[in-house]
Amino acid sequence: MSRRVNPSVRRHARDFLIRAWRRRDAVWDPPVTVDTIFPLDVGLLAQSQLDVTFDEPEQITLHSSVPHHFVPTETAGFIDREHNRIVVAQKFQPEYRRFTGAHEIGHWLLHPDLTYHRDRPLKGLERFVHDRPDVEYEADIFASELLMPRKVVKRYFHARFSQDIHLSQLNETIVFQLSGQSSTRISNFTSRGKRHLALQVATCEAFAGHHFESIAKRFGVSPTAAAIRLEELQLVRWSGTEGARFDYIPRRGLGSTRIST
Repeated sequence: MSRRVNPSVRRHARDFLIRAWRRRDAVWDPPVTVDTIFPLDVGLLAQSQLDVTFDEPEQITLHSSVPHHFVPTETAGFIDREHNRIVVAQKFQPEYRRFTGAHEIGHWLLHPDLTYHRDRPLKGLERFVHDRPDVEYEADIFASELLMPRKVVKRYFHARFSQDIHLSQLNETIVFQLSGQSSTRISNFTSRGKRHLALQVATCEAFAGHHFESIAKRFGVSPTAAAIRLEELQLVRWSGTEGARFDYIPRRGLGSTRIST
């Protein structure tokens, strides 16, 4: 069972992105649409919205750290308020760097008492580690909300899949479209659970005759991070009666989507 999170954490992430969107012409190169800003450039956002230096060395070593602090090479990112900077190592995969950078922005905004704080590489699923400290859990939630905003993900999802996907209501057509193999049985999905189905959806690049970027690639996150987000938004769930149903959104592009709460 996941921990309960203070709603203000998600609100901070949404507000941070909304503030950037309101001055979008000064932040991103024109023309600026929702299509052009995702996957988010977290370094650009950090520098434009927080007025910090966003450094990206190949790797973080003792020589690139704050004096008197030991930083092992496995460190993927850290915040350093004394020198007004956020640092993310380039040696890791792009989706891990993006999530780590968003996580560090979360620390910067949510945890003002953290003067210097470092993190290991983040894939987007660390929040399920049982003994993970609250500040790390909150920064994980912030990163997920920032990189995969609720309304934008929902619209992108429904433009590709038309409706929510329920594990208990799978049929042979949906299973074939998700797996690409006519021999795949429905039981192969139902026996593995909702996370397996969410991963299939998050990495799917063709459905109902349409080809598109997978959700994971579109938002620049790991497949697992994207799958977890689909579950959180109940776009992929066990049944059609599980939780509140989202309104149907007809198939369309994303150019007119607004960044809003």
